[in-house]
Amino acid sequence: MKLNELDAGGETPPDIISSEDDIQQEFDVDKFTEMIGHTLAEKKHIINAKEVLQEISSGYQELIDDEIYDVIAAMNRQLDWIADSMQWLSEKIVDRALEIRQQEEKQLKTFV
Repeated sequence: MKLNELDAGGETPPDIISSEDDIQQEFDVDKFTEMIGHTLAEKKHIINAKEVLQEISSGYQELIDDEIYDVIAAMNRQLDWIADSMQWLSEKIVDRALEIRQQEEKQLKTFV
């Protein structure tokens, strides 16, 4: 069940290259776009998890001792790192795809 447009709905992101034949064929823009969309959706899930932790820590303060607080704080730090990493990954993949595209265009101009 998808919660919103950013929710991957438990679907596995597609592989960019699924076989050796794909390497020889033209770059699949739709598949690439879908993969980036899944990456950003997963980042949104992580942000949602942080919001849940915030609700737990603020809504149930009487139940939270130092140990639980420390665990929640550690989880928040890890979720921050993962969300930042997902964003970085998306940006690097897009940058790399653009680099490859520019190199291919340069090679085509050289041949022409």
